[in-house]
Amino acid sequence: EACFDSSPGCAYEVRTTENSVTHREVLRDRDGELIYEQTVPVDYVVGSGKRGHSYLINREGLLFMSPITWYTEGQRFDLSPGYAAHSHPRFGRRLSDGCLACHSGLMARDATGPQRFSATPFIEASIGCERCHGPGRKHVEFQTSFKNNRSALISTSDPIVNPSQLSSQLQDDICNQCHIQGIKRILRYGRTEYDFRPGDRLIDIWATFVSGDRIDASGQATRAVSQVEQMHLSQCSQKSNGRLTCTSCHDPHRSPSPEQRVAFYRSRCLECHVDAEASCTAPHDERHAVQDSCIDCHMPRLKATDVPHTSQTDHRILRTSSAGLRETNLSSYSTGMDPELFQDAESDLSPRALQRVRGLLLAHMANSSGNPQTARQALGMLEPLPDSFPDDTELLDALGSVSYLVGEYPSARRYWLKLNGLQSSHESAVEGLMLVERRKANSVRALEYVDRLIELNPWREDIFHQKSHILNTLGRDAESIRAAEQGLELNPGSRSILLWLIEICEESGEKTKAEKYRDRLDRISRVRSDQPP
Repeated sequence: EACFDSSPGCAYEVRTTENSVTHREVLRDRDGELIYEQTVPVDYVVGSGKRGHSYLINREGLLFMSPITWYTEGQRFDLSPGYAAHSHPRFGRRLSDGCLACHSGLMARDATGPQRFSATPFIEASIGCERCHGPGRKHVEFQTSFKNNRSALISTSDPIVNPSQLSSQLQDDICNQCHIQGIKRILRYGRTEYDFRPGDRLIDIWATFVSGDRIDASGQATRAVSQVEQMHLSQCSQKSNGRLTCTSCHDPHRSPSPEQRVAFYRSRCLECHVDAEASCTAPHDERHAVQDSCIDCHMPRLKATDVPHTSQTDHRILRTSSAGLRETNLSSYSTGMDPELFQDAESDLSPRALQRVRGLLLAHMANSSGNPQTARQALGMLEPLPDSFPDDTELLDALGSVSYLVGEYPSARRYWLKLNGLQSSHESAVEGLMLVERRKANSVRALEYVDRLIELNPWREDIFHQKSHILNTLGRDAESIRAAEQGLELNPGSRSILLWLIEICEESGEKTKAEKYRDRLDRISRVRSDQPP
């Protein structure tokens, strides 16, 4: 059994048996008395272990990330990436297609909506040869057909992809399919997160928006997946005329051992910097202290701002002075920069396709910030496009969300209805339609949509909270209380649900229940008031 504490007052426990792993969240009051506990079985482990292991919960084909992750660098359990200590989705963080496409081999997808899979979701759990070499069936057939005639095999071209025979950009795009996230990656029309094949161009699947090198103002921390942006800004990359690729320094089939690390990477540097041994200006003692390591001086470790207890190598490859002060002639803080398309890909897109991806970026920014002005800009770019991109689910969902944000509810309803007709299990469309009906005060129709949402994903406490409010407007008090209690079962520490339960229990004359929930809220509030902000 392993455990750790986290604000606001919760303790997390990992329990293992011969046949199972469970994760448990516990909250106790000031006197050590239990307020609530929740235990969830873990179904899968994800991650190579180089940085750590995270844990997945399979709920009949819906996959969720546990709040508990093992961090190799710190040799400890702690909250998972994306989980803020003061407020996080607990056992309800849904895993997206983008996450799973890069962290697994092959998924058994359900085409009725995004982020949906078969009850046994993984066809191939681990990333295999095909991720870098392409589909292998023709390769196997080719090799098998020549098994008794090896001379003919030599003179015939094997259909398997050999990355070394691709252009430098196409080689890097094999890595970039997972190793560049940018500010936002937007799928091209008709594409899915699973469509990339070695030999494809990145821009053929995604339009990736980037902004600088993702290193913060301190110069000591960066996003966990930002190496590509940094490398493209480095002098080594810019002066190599495309010769510097990911595999110039990284062997895709193995990592050097700790004992081999310095010599391995120094040899990579010296392939280009042949006179570096003689021209290095660092004092001998400094070089000796780091075993003459090029990367210790020029590519030091930075903290990863979005993955706790981990670090990553600074891929800007900045020069250092003899005093060890890093030059900062390159931008190291890019928050104010406008996002731009990676690899200067504007010329690879038609005017309409470019308008689409820029509009979808604005829609993403508007929804993230709740900014109606940005939503209006996105709407202006996206409204003319549906005829050019028929059955575009990404476009329809974005049009629905920004129309709703600017108060154009009939338009939002029209877009989401069309999307729901294309993908019956598209949760965003169903949720949007429910919100529109609530705006129209059509509680009966809103209840139909909220019940459909619960059918699609019964693990969201906020949807049960919504259902409780809808039932309350219909005067169905007992059902309203039960719906809120179902939400509380999913998140026993939810302050908003507890406040609502106190209110509706008092209104309906359920004084004993109201007092029970008020007591729980008071105990939770006292614990959390003791926690640092």
